[in-house]
Amino acid sequence: MADHGVIDLSKKKIEEYVFLESQANWKRFYDFVVELNLKPYCFQHKENRYTCWYVGFVDVQKSYILHFKINKTSLALWFRRPQFLSKLGQEKTKSDNNYRYVAILSVDNTIKQILSDYVKAIEKPFYQGKIKPDQIDQHKNC
Repeated sequence: MADHGVIDLSKKKIEEYVFLESQANWKRFYDFVVELNLKPYCFQHKENRYTCWYVGFVDVQKSYILHFKINKTSLALWFRRPQFLSKLGQEKTKSDNNYRYVAILSVDNTIKQILSDYVKAIEKPFYQGKIKPDQIDQHKNC
């Protein structure tokens, strides 16, 4: 069973929310997410298997617009509102249930462009109330 909780950066460093030894370049990606005015609010992890962070706008708690999953050797970005992906984003991501995702081998310009375009496209409708925040109610600790 996976463990869930709130990410509180006033109490712990972000590194303490990874929960596994990972060779994936998660820190560089995290820094880019922060540059886009986003932050992780909640985590889910399964010991020695993965860590997942639910990410939203810094000023709207539980505005989960994406999440990313850190494994021991890889990182994947999941778009929770895929209709806001650009053409490039649609072309470079794969489908899984209601979401689209991309494996991040490196934080290159393509990944940065896809994420920047997505945030730009979703931001205005989100703040206008046209998009309801995702609720992750099944995670009672989040």
